[in-house]
Amino acid sequence: MIKNTDHPRFIFYLKKVKGRKVLIMPKRDWDNIPTHYGEPVRINIRETPMSAVKSNATIIAVTATRFTDKPSMVDIYREDKRDSKPINKDTYIVLENIVNRSDYHEIVVAASTNDNQNLRNYLDENVFLIKKDQTEDHWLSELPLNVKSIIEKST
Repeated sequence: MIKNTDHPRFIFYLKKVKGRKVLIMPKRDWDNIPTHYGEPVRINIRETPMSAVKSNATIIAVTATRFTDKPSMVDIYREDKRDSKPINKDTYIVLENIVNRSDYHEIVVAASTNDNQNLRNYLDENVFLIKKDQTEDHWLSELPLNVKSIIEKST
């Protein structure tokens, strides 16, 4: 178990700079999600740090999409009867291997923390999900076809 103050400062900095919610997921849990690069796979929200969303909304589907050339994503499709379009999509960018980012040392310095083995172990043991700002695809009239297909296959 890591016992120092380096990783809380690092996470606080990510939240401050991104101005968005940052959720932490153990890397072993992320690695257990099936991988079909470029194609979404259905995941169980209870197995993610986004499980609290379930208590506040009717979840229709949760998918994870991994990419080789850009950050992976987790999408939550939830019902919202108050909107003119009944489905809301919330997207989280998955940051893996933060230590290998080109701006890693800049983040460490800006976060007023230390690049030490404890911080690196913590970053290696977790992935970070950063909620994206809402875009035009946040409000949907219906689920995308590839998500509908995933739901049909898994029921």
